[in-house]
Amino acid sequence: MKKNILYLKTKKADAKGIKLNDKEFLLLKGSKINDKTCPSLPKKLKTSRDSCIKHGSVKNFITMNDMKFSSVSSAAKFVVGYNVNGWVSWKNEDGKKNERIRILNY
Repeated sequence: MKKNILYLKTKKADAKGIKLNDKEFLLLKGSKINDKTCPSLPKKLKTSRDSCIKHGSVKNFITMNDMKFSSVSSAAKFVVGYNVNGWVSWKNEDGKKNERIRILNY
């Protein structure tokens, strides 16, 4: 199953996740999310991040449990705190972009 794990790393974030299917992405427990957000982050995801921090699903910007998202991009935006394309942000352990993996799987 390790080959299915995707990684998203920035200066302030270090997350792991699994693409369950084309409509679901699982952000794994222990992922570090950026402590800041930018205005480009969709309001719904900003609200979700704030709620997770308030209710303890995220402590010290670390996810305390696996979290399911409706897309790879929603998960990526949640992690980095700004608007990004998840298909190019998530990479496998060899550094290949998720977009390339998606094309190879068809």
